[in-house]
Amino acid sequence: MGSAVMLLVIFAIYHIAQYMAIEQTMTARVERSMRASMDAMLNHILEREMSFEAEQLPALRQALRRLGEQGQLIRITDREGRETLIVTEGIPEQAARSADPAALPELSIRTDDGVRYMVLRAPITVLSYQGTIELVRGMDETAELIRRVGQVMLYTGLGAVLLSALGGAWLSSLLLRPLRQMTATIRRVREEGWHARMPVRTSDDEMDILMRMFNEMMDEVEHAFNRQRQFTQDASHELRTPIAIALGHLHLLRRWGAGDPAVLKESLQASTEEIERLRRLVEELLILTRSEQEPAAEESGLDDAGATLQAIVDKVRPVYAAHPVELGAESLGGVPLTWSAGHLEQALIILIDNAAKYSSAGQPIRIEGRREGDRVRIVVADRGVGIAAADLPHVFDRFYRADKARSADTRGTGLGLSIAKRLVERGGGMIEISSTENIGTSVEVQLPVRGHTGATTERRRKR
Repeated sequence: MGSAVMLLVIFAIYHIAQYMAIEQTMTARVERSMRASMDAMLNHILEREMSFEAEQLPALRQALRRLGEQGQLIRITDREGRETLIVTEGIPEQAARSADPAALPELSIRTDDGVRYMVLRAPITVLSYQGTIELVRGMDETAELIRRVGQVMLYTGLGAVLLSALGGAWLSSLLLRPLRQMTATIRRVREEGWHARMPVRTSDDEMDILMRMFNEMMDEVEHAFNRQRQFTQDASHELRTPIAIALGHLHLLRRWGAGDPAVLKESLQASTEEIERLRRLVEELLILTRSEQEPAAEESGLDDAGATLQAIVDKVRPVYAAHPVELGAESLGGVPLTWSAGHLEQALIILIDNAAKYSSAGQPIRIEGRREGDRVRIVVADRGVGIAAADLPHVFDRFYRADKARSADTRGTGLGLSIAKRLVERGGGMIEISSTENIGTSVEVQLPVRGHTGATTERRRKR
């Protein structure tokens, strides 16, 4: 409202200034015309050295009438103010009369009987004659013209203000419509849920881009909210199961197990296993949370990927004695990585552990490594039960386990692959999985060679 009033005031000041400029210009034009006529009359009188005798007045009257203009009065008075000659064209002879013309200013505007006149005076001396010549011109026509111009400016100004107001209202409505839609969408989100979105048009102007960005932001917020809700539900379920089992065995001990060594041993063993499972679950949740919240720190990296892989395999072979762990990474000898040895070991142990869980005893676990340009590819393959095609897109989701019955036997937490994926991505790499049921699973990790982190990260983003 304040801006509209300010614009209206500026508009009015501009038109008033323009009106005054037009009035001054037209008045100055009349003045220039009268001065030109005055100069012509004085030149004519002085060139002929007229003495204003009676016999010269008819010729002088004709000359002045010829030199004058329509709507103009010419009055010549002597030194005592007596009229010597009057020539008029449509103006009364008494208009703008003065008892002492010589005492008046050269140029003046007077009003007689409600009529405005412009009066121009000049002294005249020819031989022995001294007097004053006056030109009187009516200003009514000029004033009427100025008045009409003012009316036209007023009407056009009001019309422009009205059109500007209508156009401004339409334009503001057009510009504010997306904001109103955004407000309504936010209100629907609050009342109905995260699925509400803004309608997007087909044009590519700034407001449409804003609406699309708003919808994209809402998609991300909804996705993050759903993931958080799903995580809370899954975590609650996973934490509740071991607690319920341990609590059940403790109740059993309190009722009947105190005097029965077999029941006591079985309950203590089961409770210990569930508490250990609960501890692993909490540790993995902490690892996953830290990996998602903490910014990626600058790592010192490792100097020899081949030697590091060999050391990791030597360390895990006794743990997974039922599964021969084979390594083929001779080409990685001396290849430096930006990833630290600790993170590489943590991710590989997760992958080897998964391969052992879902493979029969005696089935080998094969680890291969090779360099391809600015990347190192490490593949962990098994000959286990495999993963169904429908489950593959979800294996990196937290708490997701493809085969529920099988998962109950393996007693996993469903967080291992999520942690591995997060660790690999924090190191500038990428991880992919392929599997065929009853044939086996292969997990490939791609890591940047030291000095090529930017290229690998860009390639991962494009995928």
